Amino acid sequence: MKRSNLHLDGYEIIEGPKITEQLLNDIKKVGDKGAVIFNHNKKNKKNDKKRIQQFIKKTDSKTILQYQKKLHKQLKKEYPNLEPTDTVVLKSLPGCQRQLPHCDYEQDLQFATAPDSDVPLGCLSVLEKDTTLDVWIKSHRLAYLPNDLTDKVKPIKRQKIKLEVGTLLVFRGDLVHAGSSYENTNYRLHTYLDSDLVPRNKNRTWHMTNASFIL
Repeated sequence: MKRSNLHLDGYEIIEGPKITEQLLNDIKKVGDKGAVIFNHNKKNKKNDKKRIQQFIKKTDSKTILQYQKKLHKQLKKEYPNLEPTDTVVLKSLPGCQRQLPHCDYEQDLQFATAPDSDVPLGCLSVLEKDTTLDVWIKSHRLAYLPNDLTDKVKPIKRQKIKLEVGTLLVFRGDLVHAGSSYENTNYRLHTYLDSDLVPRNKNRTWHMTNASFIL
């Protein structure tokens, strides 16, 4: 199954490795040990501390490491010019608010000149029902343009993409997106697909709140 088009819309959804009850239980234990990451938006500027992240480590359970191996193998086959690297558990607590619109990679000349085959990607592994991601479809290729060009672009509205358990949402590193709000606790995985042409500054995001094309 594939929906949308990665380089036309900025993201695509594909089937991923099977999600088992044991895997989910083990991931929850890892996620519960995570640290708070940025979680504020234009309306609520204070971090609500309800979005947590924890890296998958070599000492984690066999079930988790087997899933990660299968996932990385699939992603490498799908996107051969990229290297699946860090995988993190993301946990949202009840009442978690939506993040600011942002990109996961710095929008610089290296990114702007990379061919589509070498553009770094992000991958969200869906572990539970009611998992979503807020995206600004077709916002890729805009973040690194000068304001005198983007000011002429028709504004793009946010859309909440609903995802099915076992699927992977793969998105370009220049797609403007934001972690969704959650009414209930939610666990999911995020994997980086890095490119030799576009170095990644770890644990950093680039906020896009001042971009004229973002509504």
